[in-house]
Amino acid sequence: MKITKELLIKNDACREQVDLFCSVFPNGTRVTLATLQKARKNNLDIFWLEKVIPDSAWAKYNEVCNSAWAKYNEVRDPALAKYNEVSDSALVKAFS
Repeated sequence: MKITKELLIKNDACREQVDLFCSVFPNGTRVTLATLQKARKNNLDIFWLEKVIPDSAWAKYNEVCNSAWAKYNEVRDPALAKYNEVSDSALVKAFS
C-alpha cells in the first residue's frame, strides 16, 4: 500500500501531520522499516496507520504489539522504581 497525502486526509490526519508528511515524503511512500524509521525521526505520528491495516493482518499485528508492550512494561516498571528512588533521594537532599 502506498501512503499518500490523500490517504492521510481520508483518514482524518491533522493538517500539521499532513504537511509534515508531504515535506518528508513529497511523492508518498510505501510502508517499510526504512520509511517508518525516517517518519519517526521526523516526528511523524505513525500510529494512525493502524486505521488502514488490512483485516487479514490485524490479529497478528495486535498479538505481536501486545507481546512487545508486555515485555516493555516488564523492564519499565523496575527502571521507573529505581529512578523514583534516586530522584526522591536527590529531592530530599536538595531540601536538607
